Amino acid sequence: AHSAEGAVRLTTASTFADLRPGYLELVDTLPEEEAGCGLADDNKFAFLLRTPALSAVNDEELVLEFMGGGACWDFYSCTLKSAGWSGGERTELWISENLAMIPLVQATLPVEGCTIPIGGGEMWNWCDARHPYKRWTSIVVPYCTGDIHLGNTTTTYVNASKTAKVRHRGAVNARVVLRWVKRVFPNLKRIIVAGGSAGGFAALLWSAHVADMYPEARVAAFSDSAMHFPGPSNVSSASMTQLQASWNFLNPLTDVVWSSAWTSQAILAQGFPIYRGMLQDLVPHFGGRLTVGILTSLDDPAALMFWQLLGGTPADWKPAVVEELHGLEQSLSPVVLRTFILAASAHHITSMGGLDMHTTKAQGVDLTSWMKALVKCDEPTASARVWVPSIGSRATYTGNMTLKCTEPVLNIPGPVQRAGDGRPAPTPAGSSANAALMRLPWPTLCITMLAALLCA
Repeated sequence: AHSAEGAVRLTTASTFADLRPGYLELVDTLPEEEAGCGLADDNKFAFLLRTPALSAVNDEELVLEFMGGGACWDFYSCTLKSAGWSGGERTELWISENLAMIPLVQATLPVEGCTIPIGGGEMWNWCDARHPYKRWTSIVVPYCTGDIHLGNTTTTYVNASKTAKVRHRGAVNARVVLRWVKRVFPNLKRIIVAGGSAGGFAALLWSAHVADMYPEARVAAFSDSAMHFPGPSNVSSASMTQLQASWNFLNPLTDVVWSSAWTSQAILAQGFPIYRGMLQDLVPHFGGRLTVGILTSLDDPAALMFWQLLGGTPADWKPAVVEELHGLEQSLSPVVLRTFILAASAHHITSMGGLDMHTTKAQGVDLTSWMKALVKCDEPTASARVWVPSIGSRATYTGNMTLKCTEPVLNIPGPVQRAGDGRPAPTPAGSSANAALMRLPWPTLCITMLAALLCA
């Protein structure tokens, strides 16, 4: 069922037959126990779906993106407030409401239906012909639970006589979306599980679940600006213990049943290197079918802020990140572990985080070309692992992985054709390039962007 015709629809689509190409939609899922946002008192959740303007819906290629937007783990971080939308207040260190709903309730100016006007930057502007995934179907999973999309508990935080209850149910929301994806798109062949900041860490884990769900598909995890827990370090070890107590991120919904690394015995152990320990276990399991791409800046101000909030010393963060990255590069083949490492005051780079995704380039490699290649089996090391020389260089791969990677045979729909001349049809007024999606008031957009940049 759809609320209205046009480029943007509020829909309860539950089958592939419900979808049409060239639409940007807010998919309203059925109420599910414990789903929803951190401060909400209902079980409602909705996510964004974008289908490219092709002759049919692309049911073989999907970008599944987990939104970023801060985190909270104690009374202070969960309750700190600042000026919010429409003159009210909002949580300062995490986004506690579903931003996907805002274009429908605070609309003022029309924009093209192939963009999401809530601070998504280049990654959410499919109007741009340069977009590396322009012809892919895309889903954006909103983030409003403060638990990097992994929690499964309700926690009451206490400060003297004050209390604050937060529903950390990110894993519940993620599972709601994954079940919908599997039902509506059962035959996906190429999948990119993406995310920036908080969503970037989530992408690393959920990509393994997606690869299990689609045993014949090529899957890539694309993690943008998510190096918040480098290790081994006392900060990361203490953080994992605290976050488990607050979020219950090690739970049946996030459990990778065959993994020896995604367990409380490993993750909560003193000295466990989070990224190396997890990826060195998850990635080889798929024999070359799962690729991980890590994009980050070694001068990331938000990651450094998060590190300090968790008790870290600023001078220790960058060396710890380099140690993690070099350890991954040494142990995992360039076929399955790609890196793009920058030196800029930038965070969530694909989301207006200080750099332009389309013009960012290093060592002769365009960032968008690197992004496109994440689902390719073969990529020369020089373009698979890119480091700005001023901050270091890639490590030499010393492992001996057995890989079996094959490119899927695709049958992607072509563009809509004009009758009689074989050329792509223009987008009519009122359709996917112009219409119902509305832009936030500029002050609201600025506040939203600030929240997005204070990500974890």
